[in-house]
Amino acid sequence: MIRTITKTAYLSRGGHRNLSALLSQLRYLYNESLAERKEAWEKHKESVSLYDQCKTLTRRREDSEWSRYPVRAQRSVLRRLDRAYKHFFKRGGYPRFKSWRRGIRSFELDQVPKIDHNGNMYSVVIKGVGRFKFKPPLLEGEIKLLRVVKSPRRVKVQFVVELPDPGVLDIREAVGVDMGIKSRVVLSTGYKVPKRVVDREELKRKQRILSRSVRGSKGRDKKRVSLAKEWDKVRERERGVLHELTADLVKHHSAKFVVEDLKIPNMVRNKHLSRSIIEQQWGAFVAYLTYKAESAGGWVRKVDPRNTTQQCSSCGAMPEYSIGLGDRWYDCYSCRLSLDRDVNAARNILSKGLSLGLAGTVAEVQGDLPAAQDAAQAGEKHSGPSAEDPTAQKNIPVS
Repeated sequence: MIRTITKTAYLSRGGHRNLSALLSQLRYLYNESLAERKEAWEKHKESVSLYDQCKTLTRRREDSEWSRYPVRAQRSVLRRLDRAYKHFFKRGGYPRFKSWRRGIRSFELDQVPKIDHNGNMYSVVIKGVGRFKFKPPLLEGEIKLLRVVKSPRRVKVQFVVELPDPGVLDIREAVGVDMGIKSRVVLSTGYKVPKRVVDREELKRKQRILSRSVRGSKGRDKKRVSLAKEWDKVRERERGVLHELTADLVKHHSAKFVVEDLKIPNMVRNKHLSRSIIEQQWGAFVAYLTYKAESAGGWVRKVDPRNTTQQCSSCGAMPEYSIGLGDRWYDCYSCRLSLDRDVNAARNILSKGLSLGLAGTVAEVQGDLPAAQDAAQAGEKHSGPSAEDPTAQKNIPVS
């Protein structure tokens, strides 16, 4: 399993200055590389590849100012630009230049430096920046990637770690999950989680103060930083609430879930519902639920949400008239089923997962561990599924 471990980093004053200088250099590198690609295409109809820009970076590192910092951190910015271009060719937005206010705030090292352990603190030294100290525990496993992130309130180090399989198996029944606006989460068992309303009072107050300040003044910059810190607090608070919610679902209900495969970017285009949709954090909810379920010996599977609200979960009949957002109760005129519309949708989601084999036998979903357990109970020898088995569970990293 792949997991991301986030730790708050402690640096000296010199370390903070060096980190700011490195991020400023990475912003310059990103903008210059973007300009190079843009100019090459507009003037000569030529494409500049990631490989070409890495060669240019190698020549540039002959200067001491560029060789002062790790080359892998600089290459991570070039890879970020390359991913932005690939996203653009898949009908995404064209990459934008990074301003000094919204510049580069993170970098990655795919070759992790040595981690020292001294007393109650861990530390890692990054070339040209200094020593990053952080508190234990650090989960045992193979560290694949080190990421440094500078937020408005603190500096964080993130370790992408490959952990061994948990070696546990959840034997509870699978549960369907309907994500909505009136209720944040509704399970096929009837359990409901109220919708989340973000407390924005302090954000609004600081936004009003910023709007009244004089543009270009030092006071405005201070107020802008204060607003950014408040946004960071809100993000961390909402992330904590989401962690508590997903942990409670896995602990008290099941570790096997079937959810809707929602096209969230298309849904937030509705200007009347966009804020409510964003506040419920459906994408982050599925990501958090996935890794917590995997750690508990379960899984999360996605199904097409089409007609899950309209169809009767008992007889499968469709209503004579389409059910709108204002209709909160489902009445089937065929089998006389009457229940909450969200519970009906959650049951339909679960039924779709079962019918598609997504929640099939334990051995199909879990791979070697349960298959070996079944074989041991039957007294048979089992060699385990093939590595190319399409039903094998996929690991999803979460940051």
